[in-house]
Amino acid sequence: MKRSTGENDRLPIFTKRFRKLQGERTNTEFADYLGISRQTVGFYCNGDRIPDAQILRDIAKKCNVSSDWLLGLTDIQNPDANFAFALQCLGLSDSSAKTLLAMKKDSESKNLPESAKLLSSTLDKLLTNSNVIILLLNIQRYIDVYKKVVSYDEFGLRDEYVKCLEFEGISLYDFDILRIKFESISDELKRILDQIADNECLQRDCAPQFRGP
Repeated sequence: MKRSTGENDRLPIFTKRFRKLQGERTNTEFADYLGISRQTVGFYCNGDRIPDAQILRDIAKKCNVSSDWLLGLTDIQNPDANFAFALQCLGLSDSSAKTLLAMKKDSESKNLPESAKLLSSTLDKLLTNSNVIILLLNIQRYIDVYKKVVSYDEFGLRDEYVKCLEFEGISLYDFDILRIKFESISDELKRILDQIADNECLQRDCAPQFRGP
């Protein structure tokens, strides 16, 4: 069935997300999966109709997403209300959540080496370090400058390096800022990792033996 342009779409966000769940499946295949008629799938895909509460609940359950996500009330797909609330409070995406859950699942696998099973524990130590906020801020600043550099190149605006600021009489250009930010990120990450390693040594009653430059 040919999809409409959405001019008469009754609930565009539902139509968009319903199509996302359908993926590459035909209307017939998706209808069989959901247990509804092919014509109904066509109506939903074209935005001609929206499901009633019971069918909406069935679609959400079958596709393992939340009804609120289907209706556009949240951007979090996960149907677990507690999990979704946690993601919303933390400002994390579903993709981040899937990565964390996969990490947790892998850590419980018997086929992984012992070091790989400690990934969740290592992440927890990283996030509980007081300096991680400084690290994330430096990463965000690096990304902000990087986006500007890329936009100059994409639109053909770069004939020379772009001056960003002047500090104590010294001109700093965009690539200088990127280099400085990258060095700040590396230094802060090393500081955090050293702190985590030192804490591990203290817990095991051993003194740190090595320290890089």
